[in-house]
Amino acid sequence: MNPAPLELCFHPMHFDLKNDTSKCPVERNALKDFYDSSKGGEWTVSTYWVDPYISHCQWYGIKCKEDTNEHITVSIELPTNGLSGTLSKSIANLSMLEVLDLSDNDIKVSHVYALACLICLSFAILTYISLISPGNHSIRHRYAF
Repeated sequence: MNPAPLELCFHPMHFDLKNDTSKCPVERNALKDFYDSSKGGEWTVSTYWVDPYISHCQWYGIKCKEDTNEHITVSIELPTNGLSGTLSKSIANLSMLEVLDLSDNDIKVSHVYALACLICLSFAILTYISLISPGNHSIRHRYAF
């Protein structure tokens, strides 16, 4: 079944289908949250991101594999792409994510536990990210694992 157009999954006038996973896949919703929280409209390249009729697997920097008619996100590679803002906690919904490269962007991470939920993650480059502590203190670090 084809998913609903993305705007119907986030419609502000009580026509929100976001929780209907047959119409609004969890992974696409998580990537939309990621786009919004990292100021996607300001990215250097954001080809097809949040296009209502294009699969999230065709969005710039996203790689998927097909598993029983589902498109599973396995990679987000957006190095040096002008990302800023914060890493959304819904990143944890990308349960099969294997690669995360957000290097050389200005991303703040306040939900470190969300990264810990990515049990399939085998490669991550998070250079020059800022960890935000509960007291809203920022510590700039370079991480690669």
